[in-house]
Amino acid sequence: MSNFLCRLTMLAMVLMFGLTSFAEAANRAGAFTLSPMLGTHLFSPSDDFRNSQFVGLKLGYNFTKSWGMELAGATGTIEKNPAGSGEFDYHTFQADLLYHFQPDEKLVPYFVFGVGGASQEKTVPATSANDDAILNFGVGAKYFVTDWLALRLDARHEMTFSSPADQVNYNNFIFAGGLSFQFGGNGPNLAELVDAEATPLSATRDSDNDGVIDSLDLCIETPAGAGVDSRGCETVVEEISQPVVVAIEITDTDQGGVFNIADNNPNSETGKPVEASGYGYSTPAVAELNLEICFESNSSIIASDYTEQLQKAADFMNSHPDKRFIVDGYTDSSGPADLNQMLSQKRAETVRWYLVRDFGADRFRVAAQGFGDKKPLADNATPEGRKLNRRVLVRVAN
Repeated sequence: MSNFLCRLTMLAMVLMFGLTSFAEAANRAGAFTLSPMLGTHLFSPSDDFRNSQFVGLKLGYNFTKSWGMELAGATGTIEKNPAGSGEFDYHTFQADLLYHFQPDEKLVPYFVFGVGGASQEKTVPATSANDDAILNFGVGAKYFVTDWLALRLDARHEMTFSSPADQVNYNNFIFAGGLSFQFGGNGPNLAELVDAEATPLSATRDSDNDGVIDSLDLCIETPAGAGVDSRGCETVVEEISQPVVVAIEITDTDQGGVFNIADNNPNSETGKPVEASGYGYSTPAVAELNLEICFESNSSIIASDYTEQLQKAADFMNSHPDKRFIVDGYTDSSGPADLNQMLSQKRAETVRWYLVRDFGADRFRVAAQGFGDKKPLADNATPEGRKLNRRVLVRVAN
């Protein structure tokens, strides 16, 4: 293998595993790709050609997350052995079919098969060009350092087929590295989720400048300069002109949750919750509602299949008109903790703003909070457990 290929491979590997930024999604369905490449041809010793470099460009489209197609072109100059005995320009154009494995991960291996044509134009000594058919197959990998940029390595076996008159066919290996730019596709678009005033979602926005970010602020429009508590609501201090001492009986004989002073039936069954009057037994209110919304790995998008779950959350909130609520978001343990925290916040915000935008929830009565991979419901060691841990729940705020 040439020194050029060694340097190219080492550089790509250093970039691939040394960058620290993370992507929320990897290979996307419906995305266009553009990949500038730099590589080398490795010829069989029997072909009497020297290993040579080339540059290329690939334009692709992903039909699904796994299946894609590329149109590729490349050009380079190839020398014959021994050195100085001749050289020719080598141009290729081909169509490739790609299948991507584990497309939702940052590291996406793929298999590729391609067909096309090659033009060989001898420059030393100058002769007419030969046109051959080419076929190649191989493997590669893309490593996404952002949701639109990936590092790429590619290794293939290429075969050329000349006309019956020439009867000269070649076999060589191709190794290449480069960048892959990804445009469009079915990725998350949280910018479309806005409130009635077209305020974009933000994990750090503080609209009323009270020191509590909007996603945790239950009173999002407190007056400027007003003192607020940890929930973002204004603290009210009543001024009393003179001290007043009031004696209140706080005994609850039947332990039903109503003090004797207001209990019209203080001798009901001990320990059983009663209505405010003291008569009739009450059913404790549900404190939280776990939504059966399953998220794809590294995604905060809610599929249309979960409309019924969102309606259930809206009904739960409407049944408690005097309460405030918090939407809690969670992830599985895959990936770094800081990324999981950010992703869980996005999941909670997405559910909150769907409830506000599509189900009429009062945005001043519901907040969003992410907990990352904390409080798992199931074992993160199994795919089923991780799926259960990618969840949201709606609870009554304390």
